[in-house]
Amino acid sequence: MVTGECILFHDGRFWTALFMRHEGQSAFMARQVFGSEPSHAEFLEFLALHSHHLHYVPVNRETIDQLMLQSAREGRKAQKRKGHSQKNGDQGKAALDAYKDMMKVQRVERKHGQNRLKREELQERFQARQLKKKQKKRGH
Repeated sequence: MVTGECILFHDGRFWTALFMRHEGQSAFMARQVFGSEPSHAEFLEFLALHSHHLHYVPVNRETIDQLMLQSAREGRKAQKRKGHSQKNGDQGKAALDAYKDMMKVQRVERKHGQNRLKREELQERFQARQLKKKQKKRGH
């Protein structure tokens, strides 16, 4: 069963939507940045026409749940300190932080993979040169 949720929040400069898709024990997240605040009609049109084009990245569901719980606690503490209600931006911030962390992990993994491939390619070229030198020395 696939379930999903969306958080729309203002991050200070732009309106950002975080889409989370849950498939069993797996969770995936995508981010879409809107310039100005989208109207309800614009947002629904985006969901209907463009949401399937989003690039979802796998995220750790437990990490997201912990971040959401932590941000909810911090939000309640801030409300008590301020004495008035606070917008739902804390939940969006936690989800955005989780998204950024997963993107950072994927970037590091991709970089390590690229470095490994370069090392293997250099090693193969080195071995080919060594073999060519041996053959030349033997007179082949």
